[in-house]
Order: sequence, then structure tokens, then C-alpha cells
Amino acid sequence: MFTQVFQIARAHEEAGDDASAIAVYRTWLASNANEQLAHYAWFEFARFLQKVGKLEKAALAFQEALEQKSDYTDAALALGYLFEGCKKFNEAIKLWHKCVKLGGDKVALLNNIARVYDVKLLQFELAEATLVESLKIRPGQRDVISALLFIRQRLCMWPVVSRDIGISEPPRV
Repeated sequence: MFTQVFQIARAHEEAGDDASAIAVYRTWLASNANEQLAHYAWFEFARFLQKVGKLEKAALAFQEALEQKSDYTDAALALGYLFEGCKKFNEAIKLWHKCVKLGGDKVALLNNIARVYDVKLLQFELAEATLVESLKIRPGQRDVISALLFIRQRLCMWPVVSRDIGISEPPRV
């Protein structure tokens, strides 16, 4: 049944009828709050609200998706990106750390945490430690290895390549 509702909401969305798309999501969620896929419906509703610029409502809907399924990585990432867009970097990091602890996709979450530490907050030591943690979970991530080596160079952490961090040689391109 949710698939049909989702298709109807998407049809309204594609037709530019935002009010009807919102009404479809709200109606379904109001009567199916305990449905197994409610977290996904909240996520899709939040995604739509964000797309149409209703950021505060989107944040609330993403949070509802996370209340329904606390380790829902897609919702945590999306809400974190929303926070990031509003320059609430520490809130994004806090949310992603919470999702890591609850069993979300640790690698995706850690990589985003490290990116925000590195690029937005300029907290290179924390970025470096977070990337090392990510590589311990999933070795061989080329983009993570590259970012880690660059951060270690900026921090003058010699040797840049070290078995201690799970890298015995630089990645080959």
C-alpha cells in the first residue's frame, strides 16, 4: 500500500503540486504511524519538504524517521547535511556519532564526520583520528586514504604512511 501512496505523492511532486504531495504524505503518516515502513515514509516526506525549501519541517520529519528507526543511516546523513547547510556543524557531527553508536553504516557516517572536521571546522586532528577509525572498519578506501594522507601532511605527522593507521604504502592511481 505504501508503494501506491509513494507513487501518488511523487506524481504530485513531479506535477509541481506541492500542497497535494504534502497532503498525501501527511494523510498516510497520520493513519499509519505504527506501520513497518513509517520511517521510510517520514524520510521521503522530509526529502520532499527539504526540496521545496521547508527546512525546519524537513528537519522535524527526518528526526521522526530517526525516532522510528534510530540507526537509519540515510535519514541521519540527510539530517546532518541539512544541519551542515545551516552551518550547524557540531549538531551534524553529534547526530552522526549517535547513529554510529546505534549501529548505522559506520563507514559512511565516520567519513562525513571526518569531512566536516576537516573542511568546515578545521579540526584536523579529529578528522585524522576519524578517518583512521573508518579505515580500520573498511581498509582500502582510496578516497579516505588520500584525504588521510593529505591531513597527515598538513599536520606534519611523519611518517605520513604508517602501518599504525592501516596504510603501509600510498595508494596507486
